[in-house]
Amino acid sequence: MSQDIWDAAKPMVLVRDERWLSTTRPPDNEAVDESLTSAWEFQATSAEVLDKFARERPSRIPPTLAVLVAAVSATTLTRLYPFTSHCRLCLSDGSRFWSGEGQVAPAFVSLDADCGYIVWRGGPYDESASEVGSTEDPATAAAELERLLVQWPALPD
Repeated sequence: MSQDIWDAAKPMVLVRDERWLSTTRPPDNEAVDESLTSAWEFQATSAEVLDKFARERPSRIPPTLAVLVAAVSATTLTRLYPFTSHCRLCLSDGSRFWSGEGQVAPAFVSLDADCGYIVWRGGPYDESASEVGSTEDPATAAAELERLLVQWPALPD
């Protein structure tokens, strides 16, 4: 029987990792009045912690989120709020999209152990999202994401 970290025969042990405590936000039902600058700073810090965590343990998640966040933050996409979901860098036009205060952008980038980054058209929760392309270069992924979202959200008439 395999003795890797996912072995179902082993009892699950939860470990309190103090590094995660410094990157937490208030619970979802509390008010979040966050500037875009602080949202991007938070995402950069969180990405560094996630990458360090992935490098220190057996993981299929590549430790490449921080360089992607840095590349995207060098584009015009800093007009949007960043968040991560299941190894994907996503964006929204509001800091609390989950409570109806904003929309999730119709494009995102996922981390991939084989090809680096995959850029997708469609929202991260949209089953019809389609792959636009893949690259090992975070700046290329950021540029393609920016191209897909250049006119999003559309300005009111």
